[in-house]
Amino acid sequence: MLKETKLVKIGDSKGVIIPSGVLKKCGIKDKIEFEVQGDKITIRPIKGPRSEWEKAFKAMNENGDDELIIDDTVDIGQDWEWK
Repeated sequence: MLKETKLVKIGDSKGVIIPSGVLKKCGIKDKIEFEVQGDKITIRPIKGPRSEWEKAFKAMNENGDDELIIDDTVDIGQDWEWK
């Protein structure tokens, strides 16, 4: 899908206005990373540090890799109060 837009002057630089529908479709919310390859610029959303955890935990469960490291019956010498 090719789209055409104009560059907008921003101080000594120039910017691109990306339509909100395109941002939503690409999952871009606040921050991006971009890469220059020859005469092309690739723009990607920056995913949060925990964005893939659910997928990883599911895979761990399916592989049987989600066992407790420390037995939950071990007394660690402190009573925890959960709020």
